[in-house]
Amino acid sequence: MQSKKHRLNTEVYKKYSCISFTICLNTYIKSTKMDSTFNTIESILIKTATDYSIVLPVYLLMPNHIHIITDSLTKETEPLKAINMFKQKTGYEFSQSFNEIKWQRSFHDHIIRDEEDLFEHVRYILYNPVRGNLVENWKDYKYKGSQVYNLNEIEM
Repeated sequence: MQSKKHRLNTEVYKKYSCISFTICLNTYIKSTKMDSTFNTIESILIKTATDYSIVLPVYLLMPNHIHIITDSLTKETEPLKAINMFKQKTGYEFSQSFNEIKWQRSFHDHIIRDEEDLFEHVRYILYNPVRGNLVENWKDYKYKGSQVYNLNEIEM
């Protein structure tokens, strides 16, 4: 049986500047490895964003997945290629340093159509550690970042 295609046509990703991605892991990151894993992921994510002309309004690593919102800087930006490259580079780094960690094959995405939709996604992502009972206040969760917002100044 052939698997169902669940990615949009690549041209659709170029029409919208803001896209939310959720990429799951095949296992949970041990709490003792969260710092080093996050540092590795964050440095590769920021480099990939620069290389592919995107900015990152918010990104947040949970023990079993990552949320990333991308915003295109040009009409030629290809966020889908950027995410695939990010997965490839981090996957290689995982195989070298964190052998037990692997990305699942695919990921979820959502095209963000306006500012209200963006705010709802940012809010959902930042509250994820609270819903997961990892912290009581989302501001206390340290495995997050933004190239757009000062997360300490966001009031929700």
